[in-house]
Amino acid sequence: YAAETVVDGPEGIIIEGLMESLAEYYSAELAQKLRRGQRESALKCIALGGNRSFGYDIGPDKHYCINEKQAPAVRYIFEQYAAGLSSSSIVERLNAMGLRTSHGGPFNKSSINRIIQNEMYRGVYVSKKFDVRIEGAIPAIIDNDLWKRAQNMFERNRQSRTPHASRADYILSGKLYCGECGCLMKGVCGRSSGNGQMYHYYACPGRSIGRACTRKNIPQDELEAMVVNSVADLLLEP
Repeated sequence: YAAETVVDGPEGIIIEGLMESLAEYYSAELAQKLRRGQRESALKCIALGGNRSFGYDIGPDKHYCINEKQAPAVRYIFEQYAAGLSSSSIVERLNAMGLRTSHGGPFNKSSINRIIQNEMYRGVYVSKKFDVRIEGAIPAIIDNDLWKRAQNMFERNRQSRTPHASRADYILSGKLYCGECGCLMKGVCGRSSGNGQMYHYYACPGRSIGRACTRKNIPQDELEAMVVNSVADLLLEP
């Protein structure tokens, strides 16, 4: 549009407006066609972009295929993590064996977390950008049983990572589980908008991670008193 000649006079205003609109329309239409084409590729489980996950290659047909040299390392990561080995220990072992990520760099804890949470390794094609999720579309490196065990361990590790200050303030932190959804409950606090007084509660994070939990926050003093009294009653039995 910038190279076009603008007609002088009042009619030039109309022509300029039309040229701007046509240029904007062309750009928007091109972007729409591009997104439509990418979504169609995602529905066909074609690799989008040049990046690939560790353990996989992109074949000539643009579909994912297993990298037989890296696949054993993927299985090792899942097996060790599901067995309770920490991410830092797994990283040390992988780097000691001379293994490198798909980008050629050393492994770190973030690398392990990304691998553990990537459904691709159990054969699921996921494209969040285009809202596409197709099971069994990619050759699986691990089975569903190993995937579930690793996810259970990941959730357990995530819930156990509570700040030391929180443990000091909330005596049940790290010990209290929601009876409705099973999540590890956390200590939270809030200040009243009326008198500015600080209130402390135990809260279940179940809703924030997508679980159907209706557990309301429980006042800290009330719940801790219930637990202390129950323990005292138990210990004072003959």
